[in-house]
Amino acid sequence: LHESCGVCSNCFSKTLIKHSISEDELNDKADYYIYLAKSAEPYRLHCEELTGQTSKEDSTKRQRLFQGILLKDENKKVDEIDLLSVTTTMEAGVDIGSLSAVMMGNVPPQRFNYQQRVGRAGRRGHALSVALTIAKANSHDQTHYSQTERMVSATPKDPYLDIKSSEIAERMVIRQVLQCAFQDTVLENLSDNVHGEFGTDTMWRKENREVVKNWISENKNDIEHIIDCLIVETRLNKSKQDIEKYISEKLIEDIDSKIDNPDYPQKALSEKLSNAGLLPMFGFPTRVRLLYYKKPKKIPANDVVDRNLDIAISSFAPGSEIVKDKELLKAVGFVNYEKNFGEIKEKSGLNELQKNAQICKVCGFTTLSEDIKICPYCDSTEIKSVKVCSPLGFCTDYNADVKDFNGRFDFQPFFTSMSLDAASVLNPIEQKVSNLSISSNILPQNGIVHQINTNEGKLFHIGRLRDTNRFVAPSAYPLNRQPQIFDEKDIALIASKTTGVLTVGIKNTNANINLSSLKSVNEDNYKEIEAAFISWGYLLQRAICSFLDIETNEIEVGFQINREKKSEVFFVERLENGAGYCNYLSGRIFEDVPYVALIKPFNNGNELYDFYVNEKHQSQCASSCYDCIRDFYNQKYHSIMNWRLGLDLSELSKNKDAKIDFSQNYWQSYLKTIVDGFRTSKEVKPNVYVVGYRKKRILISHPFWSQKYIDELKQKYDFDEVKNIIKTEKLTKET
Repeated sequence: LHESCGVCSNCFSKTLIKHSISEDELNDKADYYIYLAKSAEPYRLHCEELTGQTSKEDSTKRQRLFQGILLKDENKKVDEIDLLSVTTTMEAGVDIGSLSAVMMGNVPPQRFNYQQRVGRAGRRGHALSVALTIAKANSHDQTHYSQTERMVSATPKDPYLDIKSSEIAERMVIRQVLQCAFQDTVLENLSDNVHGEFGTDTMWRKENREVVKNWISENKNDIEHIIDCLIVETRLNKSKQDIEKYISEKLIEDIDSKIDNPDYPQKALSEKLSNAGLLPMFGFPTRVRLLYYKKPKKIPANDVVDRNLDIAISSFAPGSEIVKDKELLKAVGFVNYEKNFGEIKEKSGLNELQKNAQICKVCGFTTLSEDIKICPYCDSTEIKSVKVCSPLGFCTDYNADVKDFNGRFDFQPFFTSMSLDAASVLNPIEQKVSNLSISSNILPQNGIVHQINTNEGKLFHIGRLRDTNRFVAPSAYPLNRQPQIFDEKDIALIASKTTGVLTVGIKNTNANINLSSLKSVNEDNYKEIEAAFISWGYLLQRAICSFLDIETNEIEVGFQINREKKSEVFFVERLENGAGYCNYLSGRIFEDVPYVALIKPFNNGNELYDFYVNEKHQSQCASSCYDCIRDFYNQKYHSIMNWRLGLDLSELSKNKDAKIDFSQNYWQSYLKTIVDGFRTSKEVKPNVYVVGYRKKRILISHPFWSQKYIDELKQKYDFDEVKNIIKTEKLTKET
């Protein structure tokens, strides 16, 4: 219906012919919208949102109106709701009646999410219901769009109960000890939280510390009885005596350390200790941060949006936009509010940490514990010292006009990176596990993990807003409304947690192999080495999760260069303070666990290894797929992951002299496909090829081959250039 300058928008030819549509062509049968316009009765489509951010009052009202239940002063034509726009809050547990249709704006992460969402439609005798899923352009959605059986009919994992983790049992023991200790104590200023009532953090220092300390010293038998009751039918990796000794000798000291830790700003002692990992977490983690879009009139505030801290430093960073109740909210800075003698006081929400973060631009080394000039991991002098803040709260511009959301964001949340603090106390295991080097933290508090938002390296320039306690970023304001600020500084945002950490690397290699991911040491292939370790990490993640019978999203995978300048992968337990998985995997409790979990799954004849190398998988998967190492949570690595390189590292993890060439079954057919893409090729020795490309002879090398080994090949065979098989594949496509 547009002239388009005479150019066809489909094939770009200049052959468009004008055509006037006649009245006869505009009939009800030909045009759906004309049919709707000519319908006898217009119909209503009243839409509201229902999310975790919706206030309790609005949530109850909207659910009621959606089900057609109206009060006397409400008008059915105006107030009844036809469509609810919801988040995962509605997956289960909320009764919103019988639905005729469910539409999903993207493909859910896993099959059980999909089942919960589509299962809301078609209940209660509906003759027809529709479940529509919109697949976006990312790799996760497109994979499931073309292979719908993965989401629709995949076999779900069985639920499980962990009866081996002493960390979980210990938290239950501590909770019962505190419950007994406070049984005869009258507590004031009680708060409404699900973790138990043990007073506030200030009351602990004043009086309650002595109450608990005295009860522990006077009730040894009761403590033993509590432990006996809680460890029935368990197979804990810590003895009853060890748990009892910890309660008697170290518990009070540990509570003191959490009270003084600024990372846990909660006032209620039970809530603080739950977030610190000393008490069980009932419900969801409460390291929640609020985005205020109005000054609160009461606490807890209603006019807020909340996110967990590690997400908030991205979603609520200055300049990011959030939608709530059809309104577009733009974060501009930081604030916190506290109730003091009945009044709401505005406080600084910045929470600037005492020490700067030291970040190496070359290898990603990160620490908050020391000031450095030279990176101890890669010897680089490109160290950036950054002021970091772990905000207590965020805010919008309270004086700005509220914008209606029109379906488009001007600014999406910032990207954050996960790094392991160099101050983490990771102890190498003593027993030999093939050619693996393994380290882990014995105590959860010794594994320090950071999510850091540096505004893509530019940092956030902020200052205190005049006549307030709010710190704001001028860049988040329009040019015609720049705020007056003072006490200016550049900061990065950080979310830190302590949890279980396990690092895994290759201990030794022979002279033919170079596994360095430092550009100064391995200029040609350093990116491919990093990709190989990330791929290996996700192969190991699959093996670990199969061994522990847990979901892959319970353990995160990272990559780093360690103090010995070697590449390694690290595994981080997603839950704060962990569940003891990494300590268990290290082999300190059962020596055979590292071999069984990290080595054995990749032996020939093992189900996992045989799946990767079977002909069907090889023919369908060039680098990675959802059958092998891709999933919803590692989308940012999809473009670089390669299961074959990961399997090669698993071979080196067994033996430093493992053959890393193209003689393995999983490389041979792939190599043949590459070689056949060139006009001329020659096998100069078994599985070593030199191909012709643009009048040059190019050696197809493996990314792991060292320069020494390539030089030896150069002396024997004639070639002009060297390209590893990953880069050679790109040449093949170009040819």
